[in-house]
Amino acid sequence: MNVRIVRTTLLFGSMVFTMGFIMNTVISDRTKEYQRTVDKLRNLNTIKKRILEGRVLQVTPASGQEYIFSNKSIIDRKVSPKDRKVTPKSIIREDEVKTCQPKRAADRMENLFGGQFNRSLSPFATLSSIRSANSTKYPLPFGFHGTERTASDVVGKLPDTDIPADIKKLPCRRCIVIGNGGLLKGSKLGSHIDQYDAVFRLNIAPIKGYESDVGTKTTIRAVYPESSNIGSKAYTQNWTLLVVPFKANDLKWLDTIIEGRDLKKLKGFWSTTVDFVPKPRKDLRLYNPEITSELSFNLIGMKSGKGSKNVPTTGAMVIMVAIRVCDEVSVAGFGYDMKRLDTPIHYYSSQKTKAILSSFTHDIDHETKFLHKLVEQGVINDITGGLRTKL
Repeated sequence: MNVRIVRTTLLFGSMVFTMGFIMNTVISDRTKEYQRTVDKLRNLNTIKKRILEGRVLQVTPASGQEYIFSNKSIIDRKVSPKDRKVTPKSIIREDEVKTCQPKRAADRMENLFGGQFNRSLSPFATLSSIRSANSTKYPLPFGFHGTERTASDVVGKLPDTDIPADIKKLPCRRCIVIGNGGLLKGSKLGSHIDQYDAVFRLNIAPIKGYESDVGTKTTIRAVYPESSNIGSKAYTQNWTLLVVPFKANDLKWLDTIIEGRDLKKLKGFWSTTVDFVPKPRKDLRLYNPEITSELSFNLIGMKSGKGSKNVPTTGAMVIMVAIRVCDEVSVAGFGYDMKRLDTPIHYYSSQKTKAILSSFTHDIDHETKFLHKLVEQGVINDITGGLRTKL
């Protein structure tokens, strides 16, 4: 009897121990499974957070209701209005996470156009570029043929023909080119624009009075003499002046600035120029017209020769400069709505879009198709949408 009791006790104890071991194993496995689930959720939340902190590529009005994020290395996703739980103001905010993909713009440009795009072209004229075979092939605005000596004299007086030091020192450069289009009017993109590493501006486009739409920051402003009249005071600010030459007289104009002389006595311009440009020599650059010949003949496909509307706009030229200076390039205020000819052509004037039809130098149709292609292929990002609408 006692032996049976002992055997029963041992058997029961063994069963309890086995069940305990099984339960512990199950609990342990469930704990591990739970931890894996928690980790997955944590990773999902991290991805979601990174999506929400992505940079906005396109900001359309509330009626358009589409927002596209640019962090393609993380995820490509369009957020519909019902998914979006934040307002545009909270998407474009001061503390947005800045990511940057090195050489993105130039790499995509090269993939798109192959040998038609020469990424090694200097955006600014140098003594060597002035004497290059391509540069001496065409006269201004496509090259320095016939003006090589004057151009060399001008560039020889400049202490620097490289990328401005405050941009060059950055390991990866995010830049934006601000066009002058009426799309910027009322956009409220000013604070977002000021977050870029470098801001390129064009011609006489003003800042004062339009800060909420176009920002306050300027890194490089591109002008030609007739588009320079923004007032002498504006030139005292700390930014680089890029002179885009269209004729021989434009080189003399820059030379006068370098020498610190008054510009009033210079003749041969079709519009009034600024009287005086108080810029130190270190903040002056001469645009390389080889960029224009490549852009016009190789990339856009315009015909060479006079009178054939083969000169791109300053905006398109500066985009090509930015692609060579910066790793990532965005644009704002580009694109015309040719179906609404009575809309403002510029954010700062009442001139209507139909005025562009009378241009004798710009082939807007071909240039616009080219810029649309750059946006479609991810070479540049359009944050105002003018280059995203269907042609």
